[in-house]
Amino acid sequence: MVTWSFLQGLLITFLMALPLTLASESEHNFADNLEKTAKGGMDELEIYIKLFEKQRSEQMSAIKSIKNLQTIDKQHRMIEILLDKLFPLLEQYRTFLMNDGYVPGPYLPENQETRNSLSQVIENTAFFGEVLLRYPDIVHRYYDNHRERRLLIEWAVGISNATTIFRGPNAKLLDLLAQEANIIPRREDYLNPYRKETRKHDNYPSYDETVNSQPPKKKKKESRPRGPRLSRGYEL
Repeated sequence: MVTWSFLQGLLITFLMALPLTLASESEHNFADNLEKTAKGGMDELEIYIKLFEKQRSEQMSAIKSIKNLQTIDKQHRMIEILLDKLFPLLEQYRTFLMNDGYVPGPYLPENQETRNSLSQVIENTAFFGEVLLRYPDIVHRYYDNHRERRLLIEWAVGISNATTIFRGPNAKLLDLLAQEANIIPRREDYLNPYRKETRKHDNYPSYDETVNSQPPKKKKKESRPRGPRLSRGYEL
C-alpha cells in the first residue's frame, strides 16, 4: 500500500528533478548523442522532441500516482506543494531567458545554459498542463486568483507553442491547457471530464480520449436493397 509520506517524498523529489534538461545523461554525453544522431540525418530539434516525448511518459507516472492518495485533503495538499515548487522554477527560467535575449522559435539555442532554461520551461509547462487538466477543481483554487501565476503560464504556453516542440497528443495538451486556463477562449465543444460539474453528466469523453483522439474514419457506405419504405430511413 502506498503511504502518504512515501508518495509525498516521491513527488517532491520528482518535481525538484524536473525537467531532465535535455536528457537524463550528462551534458557531455548529450552533446555526443547530438553529434552522432545529427550525422544520421536528424537535427537537434527533432532529437529533443523525441527525448521530450519520452520524458512526458515519465511525468505521467508521478501525476497519476496522486490518485493513490487516500483523501481529497491529501490531494489538495500535495498539489499545493507541487505548484509552490513549480511556479518559482518557471519564474527563475523566464527571468534568465528574458535577460539572455532569447527569441522564441522552432530551434534550439546554441548556448547550453539558454537551451537548458528553455527545456525547463517547456517540460514544466507540460507538467502543469497535466495537473491542471486532471485536477482542475483543485488547481484553479491556487491559480485563478494569482495574477502573477496566470501571466507566467500565459507566457510559458506562448514560448512552448513557438518552439513547435509540442506535436501530436502534446499539441492537443497545450491547446487544452490554454483553454482550461482561459488563456484562449474555450470552444463550444470544450469539456473537461475531470471537473466536478462535468462528472454529473453520464456521457463525456475521458481526458485521455480527448488528447489521443484521431480523426474519425469515414465508414464505407453499405449498399441496401431497394424496396418500399415506411418513411425515410426505414424499410419494409
